[in-house]
This record gives sequence, C-alpha cells and structure tokens, in this order.
Amino acid sequence: MTITFDGTQKLIIADIGTTLLDVQEVYSAWKEWVRTEGIRFLPAFEAIGGQSLPGGLFAGRTFFLTNGWKFKPQEADHRLTIVGNLYTDDGSPVTVSVPGYTIEISLATSAQAQGVQTSGSAFSVADIWSHDSRTLTSAGASGGATLAEIEGSNVLAKVSDVQNVPAAVENQLADDLSSLSNAIANIPFQTWSNSSRTLTSGHLTLTEIEESTVLAKASQFSSIPTAVWSNPNRTLTTAMDEALTLEEIESSQVLAKSADITSLQSFITPYLQKIHTLWIGNGHDSTNPISAMPPSSLLPGWVRSQNPLIDQTHRQNQDGSFTLSSNV
Repeated sequence: MTITFDGTQKLIIADIGTTLLDVQEVYSAWKEWVRTEGIRFLPAFEAIGGQSLPGGLFAGRTFFLTNGWKFKPQEADHRLTIVGNLYTDDGSPVTVSVPGYTIEISLATSAQAQGVQTSGSAFSVADIWSHDSRTLTSAGASGGATLAEIEGSNVLAKVSDVQNVPAAVENQLADDLSSLSNAIANIPFQTWSNSSRTLTSGHLTLTEIEESTVLAKASQFSSIPTAVWSNPNRTLTTAMDEALTLEEIESSQVLAKSADITSLQSFITPYLQKIHTLWIGNGHDSTNPISAMPPSSLLPGWVRSQNPLIDQTHRQNQDGSFTLSSNV
C-alpha cells in the first residue's frame, strides 16, 4: 500500500498499483505526515474506540474523514478495497470520482464492536481471573508460584495490561493530536473575527488598535498629500526656525509666478515697438545699439528728436501712441 497526502486539495491519493487500503495503516501514515509538513493543514481523521474493556476486551476502532478530506483511487480501471470501519463526518462518500476510468469501491467494514484479548497460557481467561487459591508461600504441584501470587506481584505486570498499553497510548496521542490540530486551525479565525479579544493579555484589543491615532488607517494615508498642499496655513517643514507657509511662498517677490512674467512681457512689448519706430523715424540706424539713445528717450513723456533738422518733439501717450508737437 502506497499513498500520498495532498493537504491543499484534501486528498489521500492511492498510488499506481494500489488496490487495497487498510484504514488503520492509512491513519498511522497520516499521523506521521502530520508531524512534518501536514501540521499546517486541517486534520483528515478522527478516530473513536480502542479503549480497554473489562474482561480483557477492547472496543473496536472506527475512523471518520473530516474537514472535506477524501480518498482518491489510482487513475486506472480497477477495484479498490478499503478495509476498516470508515465514514465521513458529513455522510458523503469516502472517495472522489476519477473521470475516464471504471472504478469499483468495496468497503470491508466490521460489525464487531469489541475484541477479546487472550493470553498465551493454556488456561482460559476465566480460569486466570477466578483462581486465587494459591499463594507464594505454598508452592504449587510443580513447585512454582501460584496464579494469585503472579497476579498480586508488582514485578510481573499482567499480560493483557502490557499489550493494551501501546494501543491505549497510541489512541490517546492520536486524539490529543487531532484536538491540537483543530485548535491550531481555528486560531486565525477565532482571533481576527472577535474584535473584543486581546492579542496579548492586558494589552490593546483589535478595536483599540484600529481606532488608534498612532496607527493611521490606509484611507488616511492616501489623503495626506491633498491635505498638505491644499492647506495654505500648513508649514512644509517644522525643522526651520521660521518655516514658510504655502501662501508666503506663492506671494513671495523672489519667486515670481510664470503668469506674472507673461503679463509683464505683454505689457512692455508695445512700448518697445513704439520706441523702435520712433528711433528709426528720427533718422537713426536700426543697427545702432539701444544704449546709444539718451536715457530720457526710453521713458514715457516728452521725447526730443535726435535729428538736428527736425525741431519737433514726440509725446508718448498713455496707450503707447505718439503725438507730434512743437518743441517747448
């Protein structure tokens, strides 16, 4: 019997060539798998029975597939026999279908609810437990110890007790492991779904952490840039002695706005064009540098002609035009 456990798909996969599965052996293999990588998945089995009963009897074992786990037969036409008392916790089939193949599932369950533990002696169980007439000080016919002396001895344990110890310990460990696995699997759900549960004893609850002003929520982080740049009273930095506000930076005469520069250029362009026209009209060469003009000729108001043959003065009006008039 060779099998593989797939914790992600919750499948116990029978490898190629496997036609017989013993539930007890599969259960033991699963416990070994849980000790390594299988601990992070939900438990596949729960088991009941195996406890010792009076008179050397023990309860039969019954296994349940839990948390949606199933057996998956090999991908071939065959008959798969599953030996042991096996059920699912929700009453569904214990196997999944394998499309494309004809597979017959045979469940060899046992109606026996209890078993009998016998000893290896020639006496029956009833003889051993009911015979108490011999004592250690009164030798038997063969000179050996009596049954009562053997049964009362602290040195020699009863055969049935010794044989029942491994099964009892194994059953208890299996039950404890199953309970532990279920508890571990439920930790995330129980912790994060309960807002009143404290993460560590005596400290903050989940609700307190979410409402804390120390840890901002994601939505608050996304609004920080808008809050900073849209508020003219917010300082860009608190490291400066006198940090500037956005309003102070915008109104600063050092950093001129691009709109102000554009308006200034539009304002002076007509005046420069009028001055250039007057300069040429007064007989000056257009190639002469502007620095050759008297400073007064660049200013609005009365502008005297630089041509000695022209005794006239041009007056520059407020709208940028010029009026020809007599000199004064």
